[in-house]
Amino acid sequence: MTACCGLLAAVARGDDVTTVGTMDVSADTAPPASSGFSPTLTDPILSEAAAGEWTIGTTITITAPAGFEFQTTANSVTADITGNLDLGSGAGVDVSVTPTATTIVFTVAGASSGAAETIEFTGIAMRATSCASAVAGDAADITVAVDTTGLSRNLVDVMVVHGAAHHLAFSVQPVDTEAGQPLLPQVAIVDQCDNVVTDATTRTIKLTKDSGPGTLDGQKEVDTVFGVAEWTATENLRLTTAGAYTLKAERKTGPPLPGANEVVSDPFDILAGPTNAGQSTIEAVGGDTSAVADGVDSVQVRATLRDEFGNPVSGNTVRLELANGQPLPGTVNAVASGASNASGQVTFTVTATAVQMIDVRAFDETDAVAIAQPSAIHLSFTAGSATALRFVQQPS
Repeated sequence: MTACCGLLAAVARGDDVTTVGTMDVSADTAPPASSGFSPTLTDPILSEAAAGEWTIGTTITITAPAGFEFQTTANSVTADITGNLDLGSGAGVDVSVTPTATTIVFTVAGASSGAAETIEFTGIAMRATSCASAVAGDAADITVAVDTTGLSRNLVDVMVVHGAAHHLAFSVQPVDTEAGQPLLPQVAIVDQCDNVVTDATTRTIKLTKDSGPGTLDGQKEVDTVFGVAEWTATENLRLTTAGAYTLKAERKTGPPLPGANEVVSDPFDILAGPTNAGQSTIEAVGGDTSAVADGVDSVQVRATLRDEFGNPVSGNTVRLELANGQPLPGTVNAVASGASNASGQVTFTVTATAVQMIDVRAFDETDAVAIAQPSAIHLSFTAGSATALRFVQQPS
């Protein structure tokens, strides 16, 4: 027996896409603008690994990604052949076919010989079928499949690019914000599909209050930079009155837009800030500060919580304490109505079981704020009417 000492034959890698094409699809190709089809910027190339790899009957299928469609002009896509492959018009003859909206198909009528074949595909053009797929950025790619070799590859890298400036849109909506804190919206110049148009054209955008109770303060006009007007803390755009709002943005200067030149934001809320001692108050309800010290008769003390702008602060836990910050004596009981209500108020029902006079204040446990404005409340608990006689000192 003779041992084999020869080298193993190299295994061919197989056919492949040797040049991946590129295509920028404009968002304006989508309806309703339907401005046409975008061509490839770089034409793709498909190559055999060896002559004759694509046998007679082989089908080469180019497929559009979902949400896009090919231009279907008759004989608009051509396979440029470098060797002697026959795609139906004779060996070495370039072949043009008519695409369907979703596929472009070539069929091998005669295999190549002598040298591996290379095909360059020209004339591929495509558009988005709706704005849902015309979102600026990297998109799904055009693919190619060869049935007899099992090849399945990306053939053309697809990018969606913005179309022409069309209308205004809030690219960043105003959100629920504490009173007096800066609002940080962004307003963009967008195409028909709401993609930001990042060109160098400058437009001045003005914000105004569209609805809501307060006054919009701060810098209201901002210029676009690459299509976006951005309000930051520097502009200090703010609202100080709690409530529900919308803002309106409008193009103030710069080229007019064919679509809407103004837009209203989504609704948002301005929320009360933390309790402010100087704005909050404590009072005796009805001015009554005296009760019988029988554990039943009572006075009512009301604390009203407000933030620095006078907005009522709701949902906070409040206790009643002595004006010096010490707890109430054990003979005094103060029952709160609950957390501060929508008006910022908590009402305490106060009873005592011993004759005494005390000064009280409220303390907001949630925001750690003492409330004694305009002053602490002086409460007096007195003895009731005489109901019986007794010896305070017995005879001896």
